[in-house]
Amino acid sequence: MTAMFSHQIEVRSHLDFQLNEVPKFWFGNNPYATRLFDSISMLFPVGERFFISSIRPYRAQIQDPALAEAVADFCKQEGQHGIQHTLYNDLLIQQGTPTAEIIDKFSERLEEIKKSAPLEMHLATTAALEHMTALMAEAMFSRPEIMANAHPNMRALLAWHAIEEMEHRAVAFDVLTKVVKTSYRKRVLAMTMVVPRFWRDALVHTDQMLKADGFSRLERLNMARKTLPLFFGRKGILTAVSNEFFQYYRRDFHPNDIPVLKHYPRWLSAFETSGDPIYASQQMYAN
Repeated sequence: MTAMFSHQIEVRSHLDFQLNEVPKFWFGNNPYATRLFDSISMLFPVGERFFISSIRPYRAQIQDPALAEAVADFCKQEGQHGIQHTLYNDLLIQQGTPTAEIIDKFSERLEEIKKSAPLEMHLATTAALEHMTALMAEAMFSRPEIMANAHPNMRALLAWHAIEEMEHRAVAFDVLTKVVKTSYRKRVLAMTMVVPRFWRDALVHTDQMLKADGFSRLERLNMARKTLPLFFGRKGILTAVSNEFFQYYRRDFHPNDIPVLKHYPRWLSAFETSGDPIYASQQMYAN
C-alpha cells in the first residue's frame, strides 16, 4: 500500500537567500566537498528545464484533475529552482570557475538526447532523476551533523530545494506509469543509464572547477581521496540512502512508499510563519 504524501505542492517564489554572503568554499572550508555540491547545483537550471519539457507533451492526456494540478505546480516549482540556482551560477562564474562552459556542453548533450531519444525516455529519465534528487535531499538533511558545517545561506537554498523535492517527487513517476503507461523495463533502463553518467559528470566537473581554482593535479587527487568517502564511503552521506535508491527496481515501487523527510513539518511551519527560507532552514536544526 502506497503511503500517500498528504501535503500539497506549494509554489514559493520571490525568495532571498542572500547568496552574495556565501563564501567561496562554503562547505566547512572544504574545497572538494564544496565543488562537488556546486557541480550538481550548477546543472539544475538546465536539468529542470529538461524535466519540464519532458512532462509537457503529456499534459493534454492527463484525465485526473489532481494529477493535472500537480503537474502544473511541479513545473512552477522547477522553474523557481532554476531561477535561484542561476543566481548562484552567476556567483560561480564571478569566481572564475568554468561554469558557463560546462553548462553549454551539458545543454548541447541534452539537445542531442532530445532529438535522438523517444519522448517516453525523456520522461523516464526525469522520473529516475527525481527519485535520485529526492533521496539526495533525504541524505543531506536527515541528520543535522551532515550540513552543520555548511554556510547557513547555502544550506537554506539546498533545504528549500530539498523540501520541494519531497513535495513533487512522485509527479513525473505518476505521469510515466499512469498516463504514458511505460513498461517496467524502460523505467529501470532509464535509471540504470542515467545515474552512473550523472555521477561521472559530477566528479569530472568537480575536478575542472578545482583546477580553475588553482589546485594542482596532485592536490586535487589528495582532496578527492580524503573527501569522497564522506559521500560514498561505508558510512557516507549517499551510501546511507542506497537501500531506498534500489527500491526503484521493485516492480511495485512508488516514490511515496519512502517516508518524507522527518524535518519537513518543522521547516514548513517555520516558513509559513516567517516567509524566510533561511530562518526555516535554521529551525530544522532547533532542539
